[in-house]
Amino acid sequence: MWQTWKKPITDIATALLAGAAAESADDFMAWEDERGADGALATPGNIYSYPSIEPAVRIKVGLIHSVKGETHLATLVFDTHYKGSHLIRIKDWLTGAKSGLTANKPELRKSLKQHYVAVTRPSHLLCLAMRSDAFTDAELVLLRSRNWNIGDIANQQIVWRP
Repeated sequence: MWQTWKKPITDIATALLAGAAAESADDFMAWEDERGADGALATPGNIYSYPSIEPAVRIKVGLIHSVKGETHLATLVFDTHYKGSHLIRIKDWLTGAKSGLTANKPELRKSLKQHYVAVTRPSHLLCLAMRSDAFTDAELVLLRSRNWNIGDIANQQIVWRP
């Protein structure tokens, strides 16, 4: 199953990093049995390093729970799906249509709390990665009015919307 998902995930990371991921993506995405006889892995501990030789950038990949209580320069939150899209569940709070912990459904309250942790970790940059069809044109206008920058990834480049 992993072989089915490995390339699409690598393609997304490469597009987000403007092609920078390709150099060490194979090592980073390898399972234990793919690493070879010596078990060497260029990026241990869920750390993506770029470039792989004398890295200038190290990116920690983890769950929202793994960063609770920490502050980071930048945070990238990928949309995940369990009983629906987690980020789409909270889009009313992103657009400003709702505020506070006003959700009645336990699953939604949990998503709000988890994403509160995620969006309060970065000191300088927050990026939420989700499907481009998640928002209507009117919701995109609301997001822009709330100072969100919106970009589409196409051909390994980010195209920023006006």
